[in-house]
Amino acid sequence: MPATGAVPFFEPIRAGGSRRRARGARRGRRKAVAAALAMTAAALLAAASPHAGGGRSGGGAGREVLVAARDLPGGTRLGPRDVVRARLPGRRVPAGASRRVEAVRGRTLAGPVRRGEPLTDRGLLGPALLAGYGHERHRERMVAAPVRITDAAAAGLLRAGDRIDVLAGAPEGEAYVVASGVRVVTVPRLPRAGADQGALVVLAVPRPVAVSLAGASARSSLTVALR
Repeated sequence: MPATGAVPFFEPIRAGGSRRRARGARRGRRKAVAAALAMTAAALLAAASPHAGGGRSGGGAGREVLVAARDLPGGTRLGPRDVVRARLPGRRVPAGASRRVEAVRGRTLAGPVRRGEPLTDRGLLGPALLAGYGHERHRERMVAAPVRITDAAAAGLLRAGDRIDVLAGAPEGEAYVVASGVRVVTVPRLPRAGADQGALVVLAVPRPVAVSLAGASARSSLTVALR
């Protein structure tokens, strides 16, 4: 038989050591995942911030514009207390936004606006608003025609943007159409004392139709039919 050899010395095996190493590895992975999630959340918050992108997108410092100081009905003639200045991110400023109080003072709202809503050229009576009602194919020149409707209650049903027919009462008792399919620009507010005299409605119409409306109102009482 071969001679017996000495067994080399080695550290005893401890079963718990591998479990501790596994737990440490899991803790390390959890910390790494948590750190990655925190970085992702920070990036998303930065992207969603109104000031994200600095001056490149126009939203950093923002732009100062005029907004409605409170809810205002259509037909309001704007005064100093009706508007305030507000700074909005560039991407939230609509085209044609008003920036000077002098440019809107005394102008009439074409439709109702909410408190804080920016005032634009298309929201005020004037050439910019009428351009939106024109027929480009026919190149018609649009004008704002004030028309007095005999029945104030009927006029009270109208809102900016409504398409209506304007009818005139003939002396023989028959009615005829003076203007067909025209748009309501605004219904100005009038004192209650003038309600028995009808109500004023501003319509966007081609110039020849405005002439016909003026002639019909001088001869007959006018009413409207909603489309």
